[in-house]
Amino acid sequence: MDSMTDMRILIEQIVADITNDASKLGKVRLWLFLKWLKAHSNKVKEAAQAHIEEAIPDQGCIDERLKNGLKLWFESLPIPWLLWEYRLILDEINWWRVLEDRALLRMLIRAGKK
Repeated sequence: MDSMTDMRILIEQIVADITNDASKLGKVRLWLFLKWLKAHSNKVKEAAQAHIEEAIPDQGCIDERLKNGLKLWFESLPIPWLLWEYRLILDEINWWRVLEDRALLRMLIRAGKK
């Protein structure tokens, strides 16, 4: 196997891990995570940004556009940055997963007042 094939396999696995973990979030937490991802991905190259933005409708969901956007983004990164982003995104998903319901409710109430 060549290094390009290895890189494609690695990126496919990373995207699968991220989308699998994110899909286990409840609807509200998923939506908030996807909003964070959209804001975070402002530094993503333009093509990937468009896919990610299109994939985040008013109601959170994970679809092929998001997967494609993540793939494009990760393909543009050197390995150390790719691995750093992967860990950061998984940590963010976990943060939303373990966030207490009361804290989540307070965040939503504060956001509604703005």
